[in-house]
Amino acid sequence: MLASLMVMTCAALGVEGAGSWLCERPVPSMLREWRVEDGGNGHRYSVVVTPDGISWSRAAYAAELLGGHLVTLESPEENAFVFSMIVGLDEAWTINVLDDGRRFQHGPWIGLRQDLEAREPAGGWGWLNGGTLTHALWSPHEPNDRQHAEGEENRAHYFGWGDIRTHLWNDMPETPGGTGGEPGLRITSFVVEYPPKG
Repeated sequence: MLASLMVMTCAALGVEGAGSWLCERPVPSMLREWRVEDGGNGHRYSVVVTPDGISWSRAAYAAELLGGHLVTLESPEENAFVFSMIVGLDEAWTINVLDDGRRFQHGPWIGLRQDLEAREPAGGWGWLNGGTLTHALWSPHEPNDRQHAEGEENRAHYFGWGDIRTHLWNDMPETPGGTGGEPGLRITSFVVEYPPKG
């Protein structure tokens, strides 16, 4: 299956700091190009799985080590293309079951973040590369800062509920499951975007 060829893994080396991640280097079969002739931007994409979970900042750092950046979804079409890569990848999603039985699907990190000085919960969102958020594909009632009453859900990832994975986004703290978060909650993947072949 093509999708499984695009999955890379990263693992913690057991030490803190910048060099604490070991990631597979991308090979051509792991990259999927959104071809210009298909209406795309010529960029290439890969999915990286971190079975033990990863914070947004570490995912951003790992993406740079791999020669790209966390994906910046600058159009609904680009979002649909990337979602088509991840929707069927079970290893890229985690399920969180709340005490009341509700289930949520937590998918890969994306390169969307909120300015720490922004008006909560919906103000000041922008792309890691400095791009402006021109379209928002938030899940219903998102962004909402629900996990942290003090307004610390300032990163974004793909999201779903029940058994449904969606192309929509959720706001999440930098490190899910951290202080004040839901115990055991983690994001275990991220999407890397690479520049066009040159």
